[in-house]
Amino acid sequence: TSLSTLPTVGFNVEPLEAPGQVCLTLWDVGGQSPLRASWKDYLEGTAVLVFVLDSTDEARLPEAVAELTEVLEDPHLDGVPILVLANKQEAPHALPLPEIRDRLGLWRFPGLCWELRACSALTGEGLPEALGSLRRLLSYRRPPSLQVSAGDRRQET
Repeated sequence: TSLSTLPTVGFNVEPLEAPGQVCLTLWDVGGQSPLRASWKDYLEGTAVLVFVLDSTDEARLPEAVAELTEVLEDPHLDGVPILVLANKQEAPHALPLPEIRDRLGLWRFPGLCWELRACSALTGEGLPEALGSLRRLLSYRRPPSLQVSAGDRRQET
């Protein structure tokens, strides 16, 4: 059986209810250049930001880092945890997680609670773990006015 995937064009809103997990409303907002200007319109009220990047596209990784940095600087995301999904990890030339972690530089955002997960939208590998990460990150959400000092919560798996 062959499964094909396509990038999001525009945006999709889908409910997700995982048994024994949480009920979520997912806003899948496309990453094409013309759509990025509208990303800020979807940030208010965000409980967890999920940022999916293509682990095989090393040439566009700096662009992904720049876009993620811009999004994370939005005041609506103060206190909002982030889950980065390194997609296409099944591919033979996918960048390893430690390299993706280092190049993303999420440590530059003091107080940011984040997790980095390997996954494959094609095979489904890593997606159950991503749901577990979402549940954990939802429990770590802090109010925007709370200041975080030492002991920021970060995890990579």
